[in-house]
Amino acid sequence: MTSKTILVTGATGAAGRSYVTAFARAGHRVRAAVRPGSPTAFLSAVEVRPTDLHDAAALRAAVEGSDVVVLALAGRGRDAAADEAAITRNVARAASVAGVGHLIYTSVHRADEPTGVPHFEVKGVLEQDLADLVEQVTVLRPTTFADSLTAPWLRDRIVEQGVLASPIGLHTPISYVATEDLARVAVASLSAEELRQHPVVVTGSRPATYADLLPLLEQLSGRAISYEQIPAEVVRRSFGTDLAAMTAMFNSAGFAAEPSPILHDLQLVPQPVQDFLRESWTPPSDPTPGAARLTGRAG
Repeated sequence: MTSKTILVTGATGAAGRSYVTAFARAGHRVRAAVRPGSPTAFLSAVEVRPTDLHDAAALRAAVEGSDVVVLALAGRGRDAAADEAAITRNVARAASVAGVGHLIYTSVHRADEPTGVPHFEVKGVLEQDLADLVEQVTVLRPTTFADSLTAPWLRDRIVEQGVLASPIGLHTPISYVATEDLARVAVASLSAEELRQHPVVVTGSRPATYADLLPLLEQLSGRAISYEQIPAEVVRRSFGTDLAAMTAMFNSAGFAAEPSPILHDLQLVPQPVQDFLRESWTPPSDPTPGAARLTGRAG
């Protein structure tokens, strides 16, 4: 594969970090566009371009010379969905003016459906907008990031208190994808034209509930774990109506999906969430009694 210059926007986010790593490992020249003031120590191996996503001139400078632009942006502020739409369109317009021929867009599963979740539905609109601006667009529709299961807000309470606390119901089926697997599909889209023809649902092949995952999490953490559901009103007060709508939708209908058939054809189907947890979960440094037996560190 010919080396390309890849600009990754949203490079400090979960997906963005994995995109940066995957494209760099594949031998491409990677530029990371980050908001001014963002932490960038982990991006030391690539070119970092602090960029105000609302500044057209700054975006033109950031995009100039790129062969491919990766969009992994999340909005901020009171109306995060509107902000996401604005900054995504700003980047796409700058890419179009600069003659960039390929965008890789991080959408979401069910973006084309009326879910009542603002940051889902805006992605469906943006998918079409991007197709009107740039000749080739890879639309990736991931499900829930498996990386969220190892995030400090969830993991720390499991390790320290033996409690899995989440607004998602104990028996709600969720399909997961690790961001590293999502990034592998993005890299493959540079050479696989099939990944640029239709939106691609990127997910592991089997959904899982927290009830399914608790025994494995107990084994990995070395302690018994109880489940605690965070009330919807707490989600609404703490994180806003958008995330509250998403969790309500999840709990009502689940968030299960099958990977797009093309991923089977290209041998790019993401790993099951259980395999991700086994590979990525770090055992506690000061385990509770019995942890050594449960984590296999003693005979």
